[in-house]
Amino acid sequence: MVHHESQTVSDSTGSGAGRRGPHNPRRLRTGSGHLSDSDTSMRSHVSKTVSNCFAALRRIHSMCCCVPRQAVLSLVVSLVLSRLDYGSATLVGLPAYQIDRLQSVLNAAAWLVYSSRKYNHVTPPLRELHWLRMS
Repeated sequence: MVHHESQTVSDSTGSGAGRRGPHNPRRLRTGSGHLSDSDTSMRSHVSKTVSNCFAALRRIHSMCCCVPRQAVLSLVVSLVLSRLDYGSATLVGLPAYQIDRLQSVLNAAAWLVYSSRKYNHVTPPLRELHWLRMS
């Protein structure tokens, strides 16, 4: 098995140690060390992203009464949207339920910026902020 910085590739010795099979799928590693072809890896990535974004939204919400709306918007863009945008090209082909989880972060961010309730329609704030839907 030959290890390379960006991927793991089997050698041609025929030992079988690096062969692909139902129990030994080929795994490509990205520069950040995440497995990019594994469903569990993407599920883990989405879960961590959603968790980190909601944690940032909770911290921003705790200071909403003390700062102007423009400052809240700047915090949301820098702490939340940047995390959603990071690696967005790898989200192609993700199952709808995973995209929906990321969309819920975007919706919560829009509601936070406009001090809106969770049950209010989210499309008007998203349009006014010029934020596109995740799907």
